[in-house]
Amino acid sequence: MESARPSLRQNLRSLPPAAWVLFGGTFVNRLGTFVMPFMTLYLTHRGFSVPQAGLALAMYGIGGVAAQFLGGWLADRIGRRNAIGFSMLGASVITLLLWQASSLLVIYGLMLLLALVARCTARRRRR
Repeated sequence: MESARPSLRQNLRSLPPAAWVLFGGTFVNRLGTFVMPFMTLYLTHRGFSVPQAGLALAMYGIGGVAAQFLGGWLADRIGRRNAIGFSMLGASVITLLLWQASSLLVIYGLMLLLALVARCTARRRRR
């Protein structure tokens, strides 16, 4: 006679606390990336032109490219786990700052910084 397989609920309850912290952080981080599709609408609603809003999104793209290099460097210096924690916490703080920003230059800088930090996942460089 085979033993009964554990249910999904039993499997989830048996996960260690570290897994729940990682799951929660990943959820919040991915929820933060949901902001990007609405950024153009938000900026145009606040009175900025479409090209200005587009440039803000371009700044996010530039920051994302640079983040790939920063992620590898950070993983080598402070460790992968710490780099991921830095990325998750930093992105949430910068997103809140972006919500409060009113100057277009500050918004551009925060978008660049947001991508640099949020997309800075621990990518280890090959030696």
